[in-house]
Amino acid sequence: MRTPRSPDLRLVQSGGAAESISDEQIVAAVCAREPDAGQLLYDHLISTVEATLYRVLGGRDRDHRDLVQASFEQVFATLVGRKFRGRCSLRTWATAIATRVALKTLRGRGRERGVFSTTDEPATAVDAADHERRLVARSELERVRRELAQLSPKRAEAVVLHDVLGHELSEIATSLGISVSAAQSRLVRGRRELLDRLRTEGTR
Repeated sequence: MRTPRSPDLRLVQSGGAAESISDEQIVAAVCAREPDAGQLLYDHLISTVEATLYRVLGGRDRDHRDLVQASFEQVFATLVGRKFRGRCSLRTWATAIATRVALKTLRGRGRERGVFSTTDEPATAVDAADHERRLVARSELERVRRELAQLSPKRAEAVVLHDVLGHELSEIATSLGISVSAAQSRLVRGRRELLDRLRTEGTR
């Protein structure tokens, strides 16, 4: 199998070839330990990683920088360890890893008070009824995140990747290294477990 040619990082730095660089070239640069490969990987994936963390955690987390770094460390390690097979895009791969990092954070903070709150309300005056609706919606989202954090990690990943981030089952299966039927099974069982937990939580 032919090894993808590493990109000319001098062109990347000038911005002229950034959009034309393929996933294969980025992976080749990382595996070859090119001097600027880390920056190239970061520039390519930062918007994906940040968007994933934001969606799963409900806003810019207090440990945002640490979570971004943890996500990139895992992405980099999997690339160097040859675990990325190129069967999905790098962005899909990074989404799965950032989702795992975010869910681990939620599980670790499961007993903390107010950890699931989203960003603060803007200081501008709002209609009282609208403000109440926002508070109710926020409360419901907090409930979902709280119970989602209690699911088995594999089922939680499938639910978040499909229902929150909008990935197809085929993409989820590829990024997690499982069959489509296994991904569907995790999703169905995860949804069922989440709904059961929400119903139970509502009666407590």
